[in-house]
Amino acid sequence: MPDAAMADACLEAGAKFIVAPWVDPSLAAPCRAAGAALMLGALTPTEIRAALAAGADVVKIFPASSTGGPAHIKALASVFPGVAFCPTGGVEPGNCAAYLAAGAAFVGMGGALVDERRIEAGDRETIQAVARSVLETVRS
Repeated sequence: MPDAAMADACLEAGAKFIVAPWVDPSLAAPCRAAGAALMLGALTPTEIRAALAAGADVVKIFPASSTGGPAHIKALASVFPGVAFCPTGGVEPGNCAAYLAAGAAFVGMGGALVDERRIEAGDRETIQAVARSVLETVRS
């Protein structure tokens, strides 16, 4: 799990951002010293305030889909104007545009973007095709 020592190691290796699934104020100092962005995880307004107070540049909203999806992001954005939200958890190629329209600065995808079986198989073509379809969806 991310901690300040792990953040330091990543930043020394050249990372330009650090992501944590929760609010951890100890990650802010190493990120600031390295000029890197910090994305802290939150779900509720109280957690979002804590993430911002801890120095988050971006607030990762997780799990986004099971807590209202784009409607949750829209509600949060109305209370926290100007905060960069990145919903993760249940974000898929078919709902990216809805999250962005609701106020997300950008979205995070894991398994919906890159199937581990495709990686193991070395199937770059399929992986790239999914990524292209996501970009086409959000550009529309």
